Amino acid sequence: MSGPDGFWMTSEKLDWFVSWMQRNRVVRAMAITNEQIAPVIEPHDDRLVPFLSPYIQLRDEFERLSAALEDLLDRHDFYEGLGEFGLYRAPGPDRTPPIPANHPRLLEVYDLAADRDIPVMVHGGRPTQYEDPTGLVTDMEAAFEHNRDCTFLVHSTFYGVTIDGESNLPIGEAVDTLLNEHSNLYFDISGANTSPYSYRYNEGPDDDYDTVNRTEKKSQEWFESKLQADGGVDYHASRLYDLYGSILENHPDRVTWGMDASWQWHFNDWAMDTWIDVARALLGKLPQDKADQVGYKTAADLFGISIDQDS
Repeated sequence: MSGPDGFWMTSEKLDWFVSWMQRNRVVRAMAITNEQIAPVIEPHDDRLVPFLSPYIQLRDEFERLSAALEDLLDRHDFYEGLGEFGLYRAPGPDRTPPIPANHPRLLEVYDLAADRDIPVMVHGGRPTQYEDPTGLVTDMEAAFEHNRDCTFLVHSTFYGVTIDGESNLPIGEAVDTLLNEHSNLYFDISGANTSPYSYRYNEGPDDDYDTVNRTEKKSQEWFESKLQADGGVDYHASRLYDLYGSILENHPDRVTWGMDASWQWHFNDWAMDTWIDVARALLGKLPQDKADQVGYKTAADLFGISIDQDS
């Protein structure tokens, strides 16, 4: 509900978004928000699943992270999860190295989430940030094992990792292995679903994120020309199936999809309609029961939501 380009969710913008959800048969959306935006979110908590963003607390209150988040949960009882925890940047002025997923301050957070019976969303570091190529996975697995009553929803993590001595594993294969081994792990594919072209958008979906101009607002003309040049919705649906087909087929009850929108220009019909089209084209590659599971049943189970199948 806020972004690094200065985006800040307003009541007017959220009214538009809820109307967009209705038009596109999106029953609920997970909203990563903070205390400042809570008054905007609360009137629509029947359409949103509010997660408490820990960005400020990670940066400014790391040594009392769990206590700070507990205070916020006590003040705002409508939060239904904690996260997204961006572990790819440490607290402090230089923001390096990544925060280990099993850092003692984070282990306290997982205990808090288990006590409150709410999930934790985590965006782990990148393998290149670790001296040991197995380090990212080792830290994450230690986090999963610390408190089996804590449910993890992991996002944009495990690209090219090393597991069981095998290096640079394709993400689908890597996540498939981890889902087999950790029953409290869920995986969210939204970070890839929104390419075309939420964050890596200079020339195509494989551009370096660090080269993106975060202040630049993208136009509908630019967006649609890039989409056409790449091969359209079908191309991106096939690309996602190549990335994630193994977990969509093997673990549909542990996979969620989404749009990962957080910048000003994301919140418009031409971007979001395309992301919905890509997601539905991807689901169309699955058997109906698995498509239903990824499309809404997994999220409904994870967040404790009753969904009318005719919605």
